[in-house]
Amino acid sequence: MRGDFEPGVGLHAASADLVQPARYHELIGTISSVPEDGQFGLLGLVVRSGPKSRVAIEGGQPTAGLRVKVEGYYRGDDRFAARSVRDRGPGRDRLIGRIDELNLTGAQPTIRMMGITVFVDRLREVEHEDRFDEYAVTERGAEDAVNRNRDEDDLFGKGMRLGRHWLLAGQGQTRGTFEDNLNLRSRDREDRDEALFAFRARLVYQRDAAFHAVAEINHRQIWRNDERDGRSHDDVTRLGEAYLYWLDPFDAGLDLQLGRVDFDDEREWLFDQNLDTVRGIWNGARARIEYAYSETLSDGSVEDEAAENHFIYVSNQHRKRHLAAWLFRREFDLAIPVRRTHVGVRATGEWWDDHESWLDIAWLNGHTGTADQRGLALDLGTTWEPGDHFAFTLGYAWGQGDPSGSETGRTFRQSGLQDNNGKFAGVTSFRYYGEVLDPELANLAVFTAGIGWLPRSGLSLDLVWHQYRQDHLSTRLVDTELDRRPNGQSKDIGHGLDLVFGWRTRWNMDVEAIAGWFSPGRAFLDADDAFVGKLQLRFRF
Repeated sequence: MRGDFEPGVGLHAASADLVQPARYHELIGTISSVPEDGQFGLLGLVVRSGPKSRVAIEGGQPTAGLRVKVEGYYRGDDRFAARSVRDRGPGRDRLIGRIDELNLTGAQPTIRMMGITVFVDRLREVEHEDRFDEYAVTERGAEDAVNRNRDEDDLFGKGMRLGRHWLLAGQGQTRGTFEDNLNLRSRDREDRDEALFAFRARLVYQRDAAFHAVAEINHRQIWRNDERDGRSHDDVTRLGEAYLYWLDPFDAGLDLQLGRVDFDDEREWLFDQNLDTVRGIWNGARARIEYAYSETLSDGSVEDEAAENHFIYVSNQHRKRHLAAWLFRREFDLAIPVRRTHVGVRATGEWWDDHESWLDIAWLNGHTGTADQRGLALDLGTTWEPGDHFAFTLGYAWGQGDPSGSETGRTFRQSGLQDNNGKFAGVTSFRYYGEVLDPELANLAVFTAGIGWLPRSGLSLDLVWHQYRQDHLSTRLVDTELDRRPNGQSKDIGHGLDLVFGWRTRWNMDVEAIAGWFSPGRAFLDADDAFVGKLQLRFRF
């Protein structure tokens, strides 16, 4: 917002621009007062500059009447923590931040930004470079702490206020799954039906913009009918995310997080799992550095509860063109000790017009017992959207295998926390290596081609084809849904086809339906096709 600030009244806006969220809020105006060292008044706020704030102004100290540009954080209650203070020439006063409140009725419409009243009666248009649906929503108190850093499939509803600082939100889902012939033998079928109901309740405490806490409870019930194992019922209640988060407590750009956190990257190629962690996130103007030490203290597999994890992720701050380098080290305290260190680089985003592309390259080095293990993997592809209604995707993924066919040696293994779940241009995510096979990227090459139809906002249909081939002959497929091993005489694993439907309704409910088919190749003798079907309803409140 640009305009003229009137002390005691607010900002009279003359023009407005819609911009993508940035790390810092921004103030431009004339210092009104300097009540004490390290503080000054600006646009009705009390600005605090600490020892680590970058101050580059005439005389080195703020003085009344000096025009400045301040970047930092709005802390609430008319307080602003400065990360940088610089001289600014003559011009309009300016605010860059989130709109927290709209009051557009009456003779004098206003909005609220960082506690400042902005009069917008003179505005006739808002400038913007991107489409409205491309703008991300920024943080605001407990409402956004509910869904901070969550993917769209994992969002909660708006929730219910429990006083000034507390918010309760929830998500429920019901899902039916049908698996047919995963042993690839029609005459000896091993079919399974599964019905799931799950509920999650999330309580958020938001003291101010600088601190919030989260506690989540997950409950699920699963009914199974398995032709081999019979009928079963699971009734499980577990602790979900539960953590404390401090935003830049030392005025050094470093955020701290402590507790159980859902580690989740966009394509879930690295991980998608709750881990108990101590985590630091440093945000600079052009770079972001994250370090996390984590364990699984409860509710995990035997392997995960025996693991100590170290994770470093260094990335740029570009929303549309993401570049990153990372290291993930896991040490397992098992009867046969295992150590794995992954080092990787990543590039995702819009690198040329109408394309959303991705590239992941990872190197594994470690050992299982006395056997060394190392390997290379890559996953690259692009989704082309030439218009508003169709999208076309090509992808190739390869995980190195060992010539001996073993799962160690030179066979690449993923982290063990991955889910390989994402979306192309559609509404809903799916297993992008195939819904039926759903393999780990180990001793395997996967070629993918897809076409998506988006008839309108919130509705999509994807048709995705996969071709599978082993890197080296082996009688094993690593971490796959199939109940049958390849013969080790051919690298041709087969091909698959998935149909994925997604609908995000206007009533806080999602509808997802998936049909998957796998046709075995020459690596399976006398084998029949396998099928998977899923129908899921997800609702938020």
